[in-house]
Amino acid sequence: KITYREVKTIREVLDHLGIGERLNKKTLNYKLNGSINYKEIDSFKVLLNEREAELEDLIEAGDHIELLKQNNSLRIKEIIRLNQKEIKITVNDRDIIIPVSHTSVMVNGREASPDEIIKNGDEIKTLIRDEDLYLAHILNYLDFNKKRPAGKKKLVMLINGRKAEFVSPVKDGDRLEIKWL
Repeated sequence: KITYREVKTIREVLDHLGIGERLNKKTLNYKLNGSINYKEIDSFKVLLNEREAELEDLIEAGDHIELLKQNNSLRIKEIIRLNQKEIKITVNDRDIIIPVSHTSVMVNGREASPDEIIKNGDEIKTLIRDEDLYLAHILNYLDFNKKRPAGKKKLVMLINGRKAEFVSPVKDGDRLEIKWL
């Protein structure tokens, strides 16, 4: 007796080959600041005739199906925005956006790196600290030579047209001028 069964979708082809069940999405659950979260993660990517496809996509005779293994993990930096507050300032007529908050992350009671992989059942807590911003901090965001160039005697720093020092506070919307004279 011969049994014929027509397959119509990518999933049916993979099930027929006995590998469909292994390709199901992995569900990761974790707590973020007390709230339970669920995230489905694909362990593979399906290509149908060299284009990304879904398991339920229809197939035809002669189609080429390719499975690409993917990293089925989720990192802390993918669920948490680490620099949550920013200010916009103008330095030498150029707009710059600078983060003014820092997020510390704890996983299961210990400090964690943004690149750490989240495991099933992890408890993640964040602490956001606002940071005061001073003119000295701004120099780290600029392509500015901190060493005195030959023939220049003085570093002039102005905030909104007023003389400033390295410890002068910088706020959202400030206009800075920094130059060697």
